[in-house]
Formats: sequence, C-alpha cells, structure tokens
Amino acid sequence: METLFLQWINDPTGAAYELFNRSIFYILVAIAGSVATYFWAQIKFKTRNAWHRIKNTNISYDGEAYNGLILSLGSSNELQKMIIDQVKPEFVGIITGNSEAVKFSANNLKDYSTHLKIQCDEPHLYGELDIERIEKGFDDIIEWMIGKGIEKKNIVIDLTGGKTPFSLAAFNSAKRNGVNAVYTDSEYELGKPKAGTQKSISLSKALDD
Repeated sequence: METLFLQWINDPTGAAYELFNRSIFYILVAIAGSVATYFWAQIKFKTRNAWHRIKNTNISYDGEAYNGLILSLGSSNELQKMIIDQVKPEFVGIITGNSEAVKFSANNLKDYSTHLKIQCDEPHLYGELDIERIEKGFDDIIEWMIGKGIEKKNIVIDLTGGKTPFSLAAFNSAKRNGVNAVYTDSEYELGKPKAGTQKSISLSKALDD
C-alpha cells in the first residue's frame, strides 16, 4: 500500500492512481459495511427485546390465579385468546349469541383452548335479548366448574366480549354466585388487539370497595 501511494504521488494520472483510488474505495466500502452491520445488529437486538417484553406482558387480574375462566364472546375472539394465554386456566366456558359469525368464533375459541390442553365446555349459544337464559347459562358453567373441583374464588368471568345483554347477565351471575367479574380493556391496531396493552379491572371488587 505504501509503494502504491508513492507511485500515485509520482504519477497521479497513471494506472497506479486508478489502482490506489480503487483500493481506497474498497476500504471505505468495507468500513461502511461493518458500521451498517453493527447498527443493524443493534436494531435487531432492540426490536427482539421489545417484542419479547410486549409479548410477555401479563394481563393483570389483580395477581390472582384462576383455574376456571368464563368468557362472553362476540364475533372476534383475538382478545379472548390473549386472555386465555395469560390466565392459563384449567377450564374454560364460553357464552355467546346464536348468529353464524359468533358460533364460528365460539367454536374456534373452543378448538384453541382444547389445543392448549384446556378443558372447554361446549359453547352456550343464546338469543341476545334472552337475558334470563343467558344468566342461567353463566350459572350452569359455574356449576360445571364447581363440579370439577374448582372453588368459587378461583373462578372468574371476563365479560369483555359480546353485546351488552351478555355483559349484564355475566355480571349478575357473578354477583349472585360469588365469583369475580372482570373487564379487560385493550388498545387496537388494524382492528386487532395490540399485544401488551391489555389492562383488567375487577368489577366485583371495585363495586365492593
């Protein structure tokens, strides 16, 4: 390189000049490549860590562990899947309407639970204005879970999904049976719940305070 530099000084317009310039160019490209590789590795590392934190952010149920989870459900079940993933119950019960869209959603959620080795009762389907029957459906699932050996304190109804009559029926059943009722709030992005943004409030405890 030193010889090439001296030749370039003596003959700045000759072949040595061109060869020296090419050498400098390749060195600069190599340096730029190394710098780019370093920053790309940093970006991937930070992104991977950020995703790990987001994915593993727990839905808070006041730190309680629940073996029985009862879900009211609408036509989308993405949030309910997140709730199941975080609560990790042994038993799941599902109550929803009787339209084709919500039936599909309920059966899909049942299959999802079964795949996770969670015992899931057959979805309970009701007309959305039949509040008495809906309440009875929640009562029946609570009774089913108690029959499986779960104490009432370890049963929770998440009434987030579905239409208002289902939420009202869920709360009434929870209050009457002495189990916790929870609402889970979430931010959404492109119509889907954004992972790591879920926050839950115990309605039963909030109203008792």
